[in-house]
Parts: sequence; C-alpha cells; structure tokens
Amino acid sequence: AALMSTAVTGTQAKFEALADAQKDEILKSTDPVLEFAKLAIARSGELQAKARPLATKQQPYLQALGKAMFDVYGTSIPPDASFSLRIADGFVKGYDYNGTIAPIFTTFYGMYDRYYSFGKKEPWQLPERWSNPPADFNMSTPLNFVSTNDIIGG
Repeated sequence: AALMSTAVTGTQAKFEALADAQKDEILKSTDPVLEFAKLAIARSGELQAKARPLATKQQPYLQALGKAMFDVYGTSIPPDASFSLRIADGFVKGYDYNGTIAPIFTTFYGMYDRYYSFGKKEPWQLPERWSNPPADFNMSTPLNFVSTNDIIGG
C-alpha cells in the first residue's frame, strides 16, 4: 500500500501528470514503478539474448514431440499453439443460455440496453464519449459473435 500511494500509478492525477510529462522528465523520475520498468527494459535484452540459443536448441525436440503426439493421437486433440497455420472449422450460431437463446451476434443495442437497464452504473457504465452516440450511429451494427470454433485448445 505504501508503494502504491507514492507511485505514479497510485492516483489518476499522478498518472495523468506522467502522461503529459516530457520524455526526459519521465526518465529522470525516481518513481518506484518507473524504476522497475526501466530495470525490466534494460534486463529484457540480456534475457532475450540468453533465451534465443536455448529456443533454437529446443526447436527440433518440440517438432519431434509434436509429430509423436500426432502419430499417437491423430486429430483427436488440437495441435499445440506453435504458430503453425491451422484451420478452425465451426459454425457461427447461437446457443441455449439460461433458459433463453444467446443470439449469433451482439449489437450496440445490447450494450446500451445494459447501460440503461443497470442505471448507468458499473460494470455497465460507459465512457462519456459513448454515453451520447451521434444521431446517425447504427445501433444494429454487429459488435461480437459466437461460434462453435475451438479457440482454446490449439
């Protein structure tokens, strides 16, 4: 608590003052959060230099392990998250949800419904610039969607 009370991130006013500061002012700061960030940035290059050769050495073993797992399990499990290109198949469709049906798409209508239905209070409170949208704003614009794609396992 003592650390946060003195840190630039401890209050909004301190944080805003930091955001408005010049680069030299920020670099000269002795704020504990900024000191940590400066140290972390300085050390990250050193740590990356040590990690690169290890990752290179490890790569053939990871490939062999991936091949062995595929040989044993086939396509019954998703591939490891190894940056390999893969196709995720599924359907964009709604689903049963608490006795109702979750729609395929959410829209801005839904967002504003929550905002007004919960009295403009957290966790549904909107930023000031969103509280009064322009008259020509299309509330039926899709905001998000649901699908059956496996987005977790691979």
